[in-house]
Order: sequence, then structure tokens, then C-alpha cells
Amino acid sequence: MNKKKMVLLQHYYNDIGGVETFLLNFVRQFHNDYDITFVCRDISLENAYMLSEYVDVIIELTSPLDCDICILTSVLVDKEYYYQINYKKVYRMIHSDWTAMKQFWSWTFEELDPKTEYIAVSDIARESFIREYNRDSVVIPNLIYNQEYDLKLCSFTRLTEEKGYDLMCKFCDLLDKYGIKYIWDVFGTNPNNVIPYGNIRLHSPIADCQRLMKAYDYVCQFSKTESFCYTMYEAWTNGVPTLVTPFPNAVKDVKEGKNGYLIPFDMKLTKKDIDKIINKVPKNVEYKQEGVVELWKELLK
Repeated sequence: MNKKKMVLLQHYYNDIGGVETFLLNFVRQFHNDYDITFVCRDISLENAYMLSEYVDVIIELTSPLDCDICILTSVLVDKEYYYQINYKKVYRMIHSDWTAMKQFWSWTFEELDPKTEYIAVSDIARESFIREYNRDSVVIPNLIYNQEYDLKLCSFTRLTEEKGYDLMCKFCDLLDKYGIKYIWDVFGTNPNNVIPYGNIRLHSPIADCQRLMKAYDYVCQFSKTESFCYTMYEAWTNGVPTLVTPFPNAVKDVKEGKNGYLIPFDMKLTKKDIDKIINKVPKNVEYKQEGVVELWKELLK
């Protein structure tokens, strides 16, 4: 049975926002039920890549697009792209309390097709749109999508050659090979402008990364060389185990199954190895640095 073709047209995709959360949740939920194409000319490569895991993404629409259903995902519409979409049915979403929004935006409603049906995300949105623009809508609350993972990873690192981004990608391949649902948040500079791989999500670097570590199963550092891996020790100090490659101080201080696991440079890991990482996450990880303050005091006295 052929799936209905659906086009989602978004005028602008913020790096973060409620509409954007809805769109990601929507394609996660319905990508198996409909043949969905997401169209948005103004979207970051990272967000486009994330959506493309589930649906086709078009940033530059150069020819007409045919579909059964078109959903205008905001009251704001990219009209140039809209007029290139041939649909059988069209919906337009109402995400805001437009009585309140008039205090902040000078937007004026324009109906593009009298056959448009409207979808409001709440009774508040519906009532305000009736009040301001005399258009009724069906109320469907925004989707809450609970994405569960077998493994939640994070890294705080530059994405330069010696920091092992290629090894991180190979580890992603292993997780995919063995059917592991994972997410890998990477916070750091990206001088080579690498594109996120697998379920890696790239974020800007942050100060005081320790405050985020406890939200993850492991802190990862896949460097090809390190003389002192700050992140590894900070993770242990916060009770979080690590997955690290066998650079010298990792070989010296990682206690397999106690505070983390060593990941070989050649990435030759069996399913048994991966299962151990997932099912035997080290607990009660501890680390306390001793003697370093005293060394400085002795030197500087």
C-alpha cells in the first residue's frame, strides 16, 4: 500500500524552540506512516541532518512538489515555496496566543487558500485565532515524544585530528551494527566543519562542562594522544564512568568495569564487548586527586 505524500513547509527553523521540538517529534512519530518531505530554506545543517534521519529534507526548492497533504507548520509562510507545492489538502498550524502576540509582533493574517483547515496546539491558541482573525481550528496538543536510548554519551573536545573524530564515527558504526539506540552529544570547537555522523549531535563548547556530565551514561574521549586527559578525571570526580582510547594515562588509571572501559584504537569490539558497556555501566565511580596542591605549595614557597 502506497503511503500518502506529505509536505511540511516551515518558514524558518530556529536552533531551539517549541515549534522546532514539535517538528522533530512529528517526523519521529509519523515517518513510517507517511512519505514526508520537510521543506525549509532557512535551517542549520545540523538541524537539517537531524531531521533527515527520518524524512527527506529540501533546503532549496527548485521545481514544483506534488503531495497529498501539505502542512504549513506556522502562521508565517514562505510564500515563494508555498506556491511551488501542489497539494490535495492543506492545513495551517496555530502555535501562539495571537491576542498576546500582538503586543510583540505586527504580523497581519493572510489567508492563502480558502480551503485551508487550521490546527491549533491548545484551546488558548484556538480561542485567540477566532478572536483575532475569525478562523476556527481543530485542537491537537503538541506531540510529546519520549525518545529512549540504550546509551547516552557525551564528549567535551575539539574536533581536530588528534582528538579522534574518525574513531568516534567508527564507534557509531559499531553501535548501529549491533542495533543500539544511542545519542552522543559533543560539545566543542569544530575547526574542520565536520558534519555530524550517526547519532552524534554537535554543540558549541561550554564552560564548566562538569555540570552536564551526570546526565549521561559515559563521558567519552577517543583521542589518539593525550598527556593528561582532564575530561576523564573530571568525569570520575563527578561519579561518571568513561569510555576512552588507550592513551598512556588512560591505560594507567582506567580500571575496566570499575570506572569505565578502554576502547581499542582499531575499534575491534565484539557484540559481547558492546553489551558489557551497555549492561554493566560502572556504578559508584570515585576519584580524588591527592598531593597536587601540596606540590605547588612546595614549589612556590
